[in-house]
Amino acid sequence: MNNLFKFLGIIVLVAVVGFTMGCETEAKDDSNPFIGTWTASANGATYTITFTETSFTMTEKEGNDTDISTGTYTRKGKTATLPVGDGIQTITISGKSFTVNGITFTKT
Repeated sequence: MNNLFKFLGIIVLVAVVGFTMGCETEAKDDSNPFIGTWTASANGATYTITFTETSFTMTEKEGNDTDISTGTYTRKGKTATLPVGDGIQTITISGKSFTVNGITFTKT
């Protein structure tokens, strides 16, 4: 009888371990979707924003004129807050693009 209880105990233990290892928990994807180069064209100008983990470089090229601005940004998920011009912009990635001041950027 003792052997039967030991055998059943081992089966229960194996089942619990098997179910625990077989169940996947939802993985948290904290990768930064902004990292990379994003481009847009509007009003006769070409815009490029390149994001690293915490900083960005924005280039506006119109004819022979090129304006470059740099800075840091904060991010939570698919939303980032960054200084653009004289203000602060909050942008959110929707699909494979985001919009800043009416200009839609796509990742290249």
